[in-house]
Amino acid sequence: MNYLTKPLVKALSRVGVNPNHITATSVVFAAIGAYYIYNGIFDMAVVFMLLSIFIDVLDGGVARYSKRVTKFGNYFDAMIDKYVEVILYVGFALGGYSLGAILALSGSFLLSYAKARLAITIPIDNHDWPAIGERADRLIILIIGMVLFLILPEFSGYSLINITLYTIAGITYIGGIQRILYARDIIDGKN
Repeated sequence: MNYLTKPLVKALSRVGVNPNHITATSVVFAAIGAYYIYNGIFDMAVVFMLLSIFIDVLDGGVARYSKRVTKFGNYFDAMIDKYVEVILYVGFALGGYSLGAILALSGSFLLSYAKARLAITIPIDNHDWPAIGERADRLIILIIGMVLFLILPEFSGYSLINITLYTIAGITYIGGIQRILYARDIIDGKN
């Protein structure tokens, strides 16, 4: 919890707002953002994407402050994060950026699946895995790319949105390969 969220976290905790309900509202903001992406109103899309990200920070703060951290809350938050990504990338796909959106989304899911699949193969703990293209990386690149698009829509004849989506796709596929190699080391007993 930082100075920006602390007053809101305290207020929401005092009135008893369920952290999972806060988490779910990020889907609403993502859907509004996707609507604006689809309609080419990118300044408003950025606003609602940022609101969705802010909610993702806020829910955990409320859960910790109100001592309502649960395993289901952790699971639910991670699932909602994926729904938010799907919704935003669908907005891009329907808005005319389908190949970049499909590649970015599929890379995101493959990166996430690498750890889950290993857990089916052998018992593992829930430590962080080294890889580029984590959710925070993807969101930062997406927001920066969208803001830059508002200033300079094209770079060398290519839409900055496409460049952004292809960049996200590239780092997630590289991160997926990193995770495959890391999984191999875990299976071989090297990690």
